[in-house]
Amino acid sequence: ALLVHLAEYLLELALLTPDTLRFRPSVVAASALQLASDMLAHRCGPSSRAAYSNLCVAISTAAGTELQDCMQELAHMHTWATSAAQPPAVRDKYSDAEHSYVGMMQPRQAA
Repeated sequence: ALLVHLAEYLLELALLTPDTLRFRPSVVAASALQLASDMLAHRCGPSSRAAYSNLCVAISTAAGTELQDCMQELAHMHTWATSAAQPPAVRDKYSDAEHSYVGMMQPRQAA
């Protein structure tokens, strides 16, 4: 449920910026799943990470750069939502037990 909640949160953040409109919906969905999987990598075993990675590749036939560009935009939106002086309402929505508190998660650190 944590992965699903985090991916949903990232997708709702994507709706707040016109920058994600340049990507096909399948790319945004795959990017949200992949980014959520990456953010939760320390909580998942290698087989789970591999399964989600394969799922993202299967969902999106986009070139790797398009997927990476979209993931970067979603990560940027997550960073903004975490540090904004007036955070978006969607952050509050996902900061409760029903949504696994994913709205309170800190952005992943750049590798």
